[in-house]
Amino acid sequence: MDVEQRLERIIKTIQMPEKYCDDIVRKVKDFIHRDSASSDAERKATITRMETAQSQKRLLLEKYVEGKIESSEYESYKADLELKERQAKGELAGLASKGESTIRIVETAAELLKDCYKAYKKASFENRVILIQTMFEKITMRDGGITGIVLKHPFVYICKPKTKKNSLFQYDTLGGSGRS
Repeated sequence: MDVEQRLERIIKTIQMPEKYCDDIVRKVKDFIHRDSASSDAERKATITRMETAQSQKRLLLEKYVEGKIESSEYESYKADLELKERQAKGELAGLASKGESTIRIVETAAELLKDCYKAYKKASFENRVILIQTMFEKITMRDGGITGIVLKHPFVYICKPKTKKNSLFQYDTLGGSGRS
């Protein structure tokens, strides 16, 4: 069996049933939504920091208008407060998008795994290379054969139940041989 045929067989091995993929996506969504509920405290604290910086900027402006602080002092404090406000806004944006980004990545991977064998069979050589680069972190070859495979994330998590008994698939373990 040549390398191309072995790759085809490996792609067929990691193709996952539609119901399994849909269940994985649902579980990830549930987890992200539960996790986002627990990060409400972090979100509230960040909003409080942002609002505090905004109110301090207003007070600073009042002091400046009333002539209680010098222009250079005003500009220095204002720059510090604006930095704090921008940091808080950035943290809020990150909190909002992190979970949704994870969901999109898992949804895309799951959709690919539902039909990866068919897609591989129909793809041109260039697109097969792209598919392999997308799904595999590393493919080890020796003496014309494939001796080890490491899937990229999130494929490794989705495919592990189906591939863990196949000795070609390698998984990172703490203090172990890399196989589990």
